[in-house]
Amino acid sequence: MHLTKYALTGLLFLAGCSMMGPNFSQAAYTQQDIDRISEITMSMNKDKVEEVMGKLVRLEFSSNTEAWHYCCTDLSVNEHAVVIFKVGKSTQAKTYAINVPADFAKYEDCSKYIRSVFC
Repeated sequence: MHLTKYALTGLLFLAGCSMMGPNFSQAAYTQQDIDRISEITMSMNKDKVEEVMGKLVRLEFSSNTEAWHYCCTDLSVNEHAVVIFKVGKSTQAKTYAINVPADFAKYEDCSKYIRSVFC
């Protein structure tokens, strides 16, 4: 009986150890199709942009201007896209990339590296 109790305790301990540290299969990071930014046309409404790009990662606004941010986490380069709206219609769509040290890219989401449009 005591042997079984200790064996069970040992198995639980080992199972707990295997879950320590990052779990790459369940890592929380953003994977959006940044290449779809080429489908955005000027004067497109917000619903159509969301249909093409999906849910935005971050929203910025100033007066009657909004910036919708999208990104894709990668191992060394995070890809970003931003769509600018004035009075509810798209006026600009652009992309940029940010080099991220490989050690950090495994653990961090690309949304942490978004560049502000209005600053």
